[in-house]
Amino acid sequence: MQRQPEYSSLSIILEKYTLAVNARINSEIKDERQRDSATKLYEWGTHLELYGRCTYPEECCDELYHFSIYSSPNQEYEFSKTLKDCHVMEKWEKVYRTVKGTVEPVYNIPDGLPGFIQLQRRPKLWQCYLFLLPQTVTNMITLLSHHRPNYIDLHCLHRERRYYIVGFTLQTSNPDEE
Repeated sequence: MQRQPEYSSLSIILEKYTLAVNARINSEIKDERQRDSATKLYEWGTHLELYGRCTYPEECCDELYHFSIYSSPNQEYEFSKTLKDCHVMEKWEKVYRTVKGTVEPVYNIPDGLPGFIQLQRRPKLWQCYLFLLPQTVTNMITLLSHHRPNYIDLHCLHRERRYYIVGFTLQTSNPDEE
C-alpha cells in the first residue's frame, strides 16, 4: 500500500554562505568520446553554498541544512517548459482520461525543482542540491550581500522514501512570523 504524499514547510535561518563563479574551456572538448561538432567551447556557472539551521516547525528545530545551488545557462531549457510539454505520450499519441464525462489530458508533472534533498545520518545534516537559472542565483547573491539575517522558506514533498524540494525562497523576513 502506497502512503499518501506528505508536504512540509520549514523555516531556516541562514548561518553562513560561500560563493564560487567559474569560467573555463569545456572539459568535454578533450574527451573524444564525449564531444561532437556541437560541443560548446566554453562553460561557466555559479555555485552558491548556503548553511542554515531549522527554526520551524518545533519538531525539526536545530536540524542542520546545507544547500548546494548551481546555475548554468544549460538549465534554461528545463525552466522554459510548459504544462503542454508534460503531456503524457504513449506510442506517439497523447494520453487522455475521462473524468465525470469530461476528457482531460494526462500530465506527468515533476515532483519538485531540479535537484534533490536527502538526510545524511552522521553527522545529522539535510543535504540539498538545486539547479537554478543564472538570474535566480544572481538575485540570491544580491540579496545575501545586502541584508542580515537571511532566511529560507523551504517547502518539501515526501513520497515513497524520497524527498523533493517544491519551493525554495531566500528572504530577509522570518517565515515563522508571516
